[in-house]
Amino acid sequence: MPITFQVTSDSYEPDKEELYSTRNLLPPGDYLLSMAIASQKLEKIGTQYFEFSLPNEVSFTDSLDTTPLFFLKRMRQLDTPELKASLHRGVFTYIIFQIEPNVEKIFSSGDSLDVFYFVFGSQPDE
Repeated sequence: MPITFQVTSDSYEPDKEELYSTRNLLPPGDYLLSMAIASQKLEKIGTQYFEFSLPNEVSFTDSLDTTPLFFLKRMRQLDTPELKASLHRGVFTYIIFQIEPNVEKIFSSGDSLDVFYFVFGSQPDE
């Protein structure tokens, strides 16, 4: 899925680490995510690989489990849910929400402490 991100030359920071997220509906299983990011003329190419597993929610019948916890900087509701595969920089989407994580885990006095996680195995009426 080719995507073009552009920054102005005065805001370009070659040593800065950026957060990219991809969104696609995947069935439960084990995956290897491979991502390549390149300059438009393919003069510079960076690759990243990440192995992960998506549990089958139906298999949680006798216990509860959670996804990893992370803190939020901002969360906003989108007008419509994102239904197609997409790539984002600095944020990710979950159903109808666009979420900017607080990767640095730095908080100031007066900040709200918003935590995001998903619970597996919860049952209605229990």
